[in-house]
Amino acid sequence: MNNQLRHAVEEAKKFYIQKLSDAGILSKTDEDYTLIPLSELENMYKSHKQIEET
Repeated sequence: MNNQLRHAVEEAKKFYIQKLSDAGILSKTDEDYTLIPLSELENMYKSHKQIEET
């Protein structure tokens, strides 16, 4: 169960990192964006989507 949760969090982080990189919010450098908490990545993505919709 613990490994499943960890895997789910890692996959969610990958999703948000990819979307934010594609949008130009995160640069495609060697920085380890996986160190950013999932909640912060999610908030960044939601903020971007709100701005994009206006």
